[in-house]
Amino acid sequence: MANDQQKLTINLTKANILAAVIFIILFALCAPAWYLQYGWPLKDIGDFTVLDIPGYPMLSSLLFIVILFAGIAVHELIHGLVFAHYAAHGWKSISFGANWKSCVFFCHCDEPMKKRQYVVGVLAPFVILGILPLIAGLLFRDVEVTVLAISLTIAAAGDLLVVWKLRPYPADTLVLDHPSEPGCILYTPTKG
Repeated sequence: MANDQQKLTINLTKANILAAVIFIILFALCAPAWYLQYGWPLKDIGDFTVLDIPGYPMLSSLLFIVILFAGIAVHELIHGLVFAHYAAHGWKSISFGANWKSCVFFCHCDEPMKKRQYVVGVLAPFVILGILPLIAGLLFRDVEVTVLAISLTIAAAGDLLVVWKLRPYPADTLVLDHPSEPGCILYTPTKG
């Protein structure tokens, strides 16, 4: 049985627009949830405890940026861990890098995998670094965790767009991470 090959990549402008939409949606959901539970959310924004360095507000902001970039690195590492789990050659199939022109960091797996496995690998950082910490931040009234979780959820916009574009393809589709663009290459079985 032969396979048809199809490139499925995403436009970074569309991913950035989706990131803005995600931010608006999260704000529209989180602010009322925070208000109902704890009161007006803006009064808590200045209550950073872990990131607040008294007398050094610039260092506090710098520390947040460092933690955010570390979160993005962990985001790519989570992709790598899940992809390596599914790849026949494990870590030998995984590489990491950055496209400095578009300010995009990436994890690449050079082995095809089943669509479900690929989707799990693509969504894992969104769930682990975005959704779960967001819920924890809201439950435990932790402003830093909530803001960081929103930021890392927004960072997964491109991943969400890839998964959205994969929806119509059959479960037996093999998916290969695209080597140079955000997205993948699909290998669907040819009938006949």
